Amino acid sequence: MRKVSFDQAEGKIAAEYVYLYPPGIPLIVPGERISEKIAEEMSEYEKMGFRIEGTKVKGKIEVLING
Repeated sequence: MRKVSFDQAEGKIAAEYVYLYPPGIPLIVPGERISEKIAEEMSEYEKMGFRIEGTKVKGKIEVLING
């Protein structure tokens, strides 16, 4: 696994959750392929100062290497 920034996550398979808190509903769950729309939304939410939870490293998501 490796960590990539939200704007580089498109097309990769997520290895961790990403959700905004509140309300705590996941944007991405492990095993899901990250769409262009979701990658853009994660980047935009981060720029707007929303609390993005579930990732080990702020501003990055862990993805599968061969995904």
